[in-house]
Amino acid sequence: MDLLLFAIGNLSNRMNRLDYSVPFVKLVTVLSFVSFSILGGIAFHTCFSNTEYLAKEFAQHEAFSYANKIEKKIDQGLAATAEIVDYVRFNRGEVKDFESYASFVLERYPIVDRLVLIPNGIIAKIYPLTGHERVIGINLFGNDELRANALRDHLALSSSVSAPIRLIDETYAVGVRIPVVIEGTSKDQPFWGFVAAAFGVEKLIQNTELFNLEQHQLEYQLSEYRDLDETHVVISQSEGYNASDSIKYDMSLPSVHWTLSLSPSVAWVSNRYIYTLASSISLIVLMLTSVCFLIARKFFERSVKAQLVEQKTREAELTLERLSNTLDAIPDYLVEVDEKGVVAENHYSSEKGLMKWLPLYPRERLTECLNQEILSVWEQSMKNAFSDGTSTGLSFRVELDQDEKWFELSTVYTSRDESKDREAFYLFLARDITDRIKYEAELRIAAIAFETQDGIIITDSHNRIIKINKAFEKITGYSESEVFGKNPAIISSGRHDRNFYRKLYQSLNKVGHWEGEIWNRRKDGTIFPEWLYISAIEDDEKRLLHYVATFRDITKDKDNQHRIEQLNYYDELTRLPNKTLFLEELDHRLGIMSEFTYRRSAILYLDLDNFKDLNDYYGHKKGDELIQQVASRLVDVVRSQDMVSRLSGDNFVLLLEDADVTVNPERASYRAQHVADKILHEFKYPFVLEGKELTITASIGMTEFGAVKTEHAAEDVIKQAEMAMYEAKQSGRAQSCFFLPKMHERVVQRVYFETSLRDALAKRQFSLYYQPQFDVNKSLVGMEALIRWNHPDRGLVAPGEFIPFAEESKLIIKIGAWVLIEACQTKADWFKNGVFQDSNMSINVSALQFSQDNFVDQVKYALDKSGVNPSTIELELTESMLVDDQEDVIKKMNSLKELGVLISLDDFGTGYSSLSYLTRLPIDQLKIDQSFVSSLSDGTRESTIAASIINIGHNLNMEVIAEGVEQESQFEWLKSQGCDLFQGYGLGRPMPEDELLARFK
Repeated sequence: MDLLLFAIGNLSNRMNRLDYSVPFVKLVTVLSFVSFSILGGIAFHTCFSNTEYLAKEFAQHEAFSYANKIEKKIDQGLAATAEIVDYVRFNRGEVKDFESYASFVLERYPIVDRLVLIPNGIIAKIYPLTGHERVIGINLFGNDELRANALRDHLALSSSVSAPIRLIDETYAVGVRIPVVIEGTSKDQPFWGFVAAAFGVEKLIQNTELFNLEQHQLEYQLSEYRDLDETHVVISQSEGYNASDSIKYDMSLPSVHWTLSLSPSVAWVSNRYIYTLASSISLIVLMLTSVCFLIARKFFERSVKAQLVEQKTREAELTLERLSNTLDAIPDYLVEVDEKGVVAENHYSSEKGLMKWLPLYPRERLTECLNQEILSVWEQSMKNAFSDGTSTGLSFRVELDQDEKWFELSTVYTSRDESKDREAFYLFLARDITDRIKYEAELRIAAIAFETQDGIIITDSHNRIIKINKAFEKITGYSESEVFGKNPAIISSGRHDRNFYRKLYQSLNKVGHWEGEIWNRRKDGTIFPEWLYISAIEDDEKRLLHYVATFRDITKDKDNQHRIEQLNYYDELTRLPNKTLFLEELDHRLGIMSEFTYRRSAILYLDLDNFKDLNDYYGHKKGDELIQQVASRLVDVVRSQDMVSRLSGDNFVLLLEDADVTVNPERASYRAQHVADKILHEFKYPFVLEGKELTITASIGMTEFGAVKTEHAAEDVIKQAEMAMYEAKQSGRAQSCFFLPKMHERVVQRVYFETSLRDALAKRQFSLYYQPQFDVNKSLVGMEALIRWNHPDRGLVAPGEFIPFAEESKLIIKIGAWVLIEACQTKADWFKNGVFQDSNMSINVSALQFSQDNFVDQVKYALDKSGVNPSTIELELTESMLVDDQEDVIKKMNSLKELGVLISLDDFGTGYSSLSYLTRLPIDQLKIDQSFVSSLSDGTRESTIAASIINIGHNLNMEVIAEGVEQESQFEWLKSQGCDLFQGYGLGRPMPEDELLARFK
């Protein structure tokens, strides 16, 4: 505020000194003040509104967060009550051990204070009972205050949350209640009673930490809306809560509606913020007005001095022209800088390209133009010049666009001269020394390169040694003084004859260099191999000046070469033959057998079962130990004439010795089976890893080759054995299997279908058939979209023939996406044309398609693109989807429900039927699998399961549809049990769109 008053006073003083004979200045000042005041008012309103909006937005987020916490605590109470309900149903109403089981439930749900059993509406048991003994025996249906809600819950058969009430022990508590129905206890009266739970309001507030809102200067009120008298009843409220200035968040709980309201402790926007904002804007307005006033007055002052400035300018231009001509003669860069580090003047030579390397512009500080590394050199030069008068010899580097330049800096300091009204300044001269630096660098590089790890000998034209490097001394043991002036033959090994050296010098004289392997001798007499390269150095007139020889010791290379040969043919871990050697041996064996038709042999392909899981659990080191032990056992099982090879990872292959099949054609296969049985028997004994026993199984595939049968190559034989191994795994693992031609046919069929399905997608060979769905009156209420493949050669292909291959190749994801879009578009077109407007379209979704992260987005895209009413689309999901990551399934289902589509659970009762998760899933329809419908009759297990599914669906407010209805008796039985919808060949087969329209339109 003091600063604001000072600004107002300063403006007033300036206005008093203003020459009021200049009305233009006065007009500009007044208009500026008015304009800036209006803009200031707009800015104040904008900032105030934005601050208030952000405060309320934050409060809304907090209300949502804490409301979720309250709903979760209420859900815990419902979950605890539901467990007691399951307990009562499981015991068929007999609750002798209620206290012990209730104690166990309360330990899991600490939010709950008490659990109550109310058979036939009469309070019978309470745990814990202390303080509530007088409640025992109260009849809910006979109490005027409790009868209405009890009857409502009894008739609705749904869970409810009661309004907070004062209990016997004066505790203010919330109650939840679930009616219990036990099938079979009474034909006319399956209703058993209620199970209830209570938890204190204060405990609910503490557990949800509503009091933490005070840290954000927020007050809260938790209230219940009552429909009868249309009022809100306060459940809990902080002292400073203000209902007139609050935001609200509604919670929807079973049978009640709660509201969480938040208000600010004082106000959404503080008075201090308003005062500070108003003061700041007012100060800015006055400052801007002052600036306008000064600019206007300055305008008139300049007009007086204009002529004088013009005269001085002409004189200065003449002086500058002379100075510029003088400076142009200097090839370097001149810069004048004042004592504060601000550039006063600069001058480039005729080489204008220097400007991009040192962009030093007048009135800019050195700190703004130079990076820290260069600036430190300039500052050091200024220090030296200030103390000594001049500074020379400092250099720096500038990098630009993958290029660089070096500059040498010279500086002169000129002190202040008051008599001439001259301030002190520095004069810098920057000289480009890039070429000099590069030349020096090349010399250093040459010196460093000479001291390489390879030995170097330089001789004169007479082949006398004049220079060696340190690597030469290290390799040979000779020092430079010992070999200087001598012939390189001093290190000759004597292994090479004169003819060798004659050819060497012939190559030098002819092409100027020679390269090859040579043996030489060290000073201690040891002989070693080296790789030698000799070049002849000539001058411009082709006269020989020097020989330069470089060489390196290749003793280790020789050793490594031998090791590489071993690695090329043997597995490093087990020392068994690797795949390369095995294929060569198998190719050789196949070649021999082609000439001797009476010989046959076999190979065994072995894969360890679940080895990856074991390797991940125990670590790769122990996994390697296990592989080594497996290799050892396999070698012990076979004969020395047989070959055991490790192909890769945990895959081994055994090549058995040839067998003469002249007498017994099955001799080779018999021996292969015998070896496989021995291996499987040997694997029954546990392996020992670091003192711990570990049992692992193996799957073995076998195939014969040779004699009258012909195979294309070794790879083909191995593939046959591998296919047999996979067949053994699919049959249950830990067993052996011989290759059969149908295994290859299965592979060929899979490849054929995968290729054909990709082609079918590209050429739009798929179409949809529609199977009608009926209600109890056999009126059409919906249809299920079923895919068909119009194959160009095979005709109409049913889904059961190609869907397994589509799932195996993951093409089911693209096919499912096409079905989803096509079915939605068809339903939308029907609605536009006025047909089947009240019917639903059911669409099957595969587990693989549903598991995609963007599945919900795919559904939204299909709905938006087609414009179909989401409530007429029903997605059929299978129970198998509930096995993995149930939380993700629930999240996706909730997202689908938000889009408005219906969800049906297909094949219910055949897979993962968890009733606890069924209560959490937003399912609209249960579909009874046709396996139960096909065997319906009173008293069978299938009929009992079907009836149970119908009861479960209805109790959970779900619609129930039966598929596979082929007989009238099945329809009548399901109808008598209360089934809602029906589908099957007995009512209507799947049909194309035109046939469906012709029959039911």
